[in-house]
Amino acid sequence: MSIPPVATLLMSVLIGALGQIFFKWGVRPEISGEVSSMQVYFRPATLLGFSCYGLSALLYIWSLRHIPLSIAYPSLALSYVIVVAASALLFSEAMTLQKALAIALIVTGVAVLWK
Repeated sequence: MSIPPVATLLMSVLIGALGQIFFKWGVRPEISGEVSSMQVYFRPATLLGFSCYGLSALLYIWSLRHIPLSIAYPSLALSYVIVVAASALLFSEAMTLQKALAIALIVTGVAVLWK
């Protein structure tokens, strides 16, 4: 049984966004205190972020076998939607009207591409 290319692309987007969330966790000083720039790269959360990016890239490359680049690449912008929502929920970042409008534009743009 084969995974549909659209599902592979969406998994790539989701896992890439998860990588961003892990990166943010890795640089937060409240996790284990203030550390040097180099030490941040070796925190477990940061390493998980790198792993997510690698897996995301593999899934993206796989999806490119069946989805045109001119559709697949702009679709990666959906990760911005996920990251903005996760930032509000997990890191208490403000969800402003400006951000909400930007997210609406991104979703609309990707939807138009897939029509």
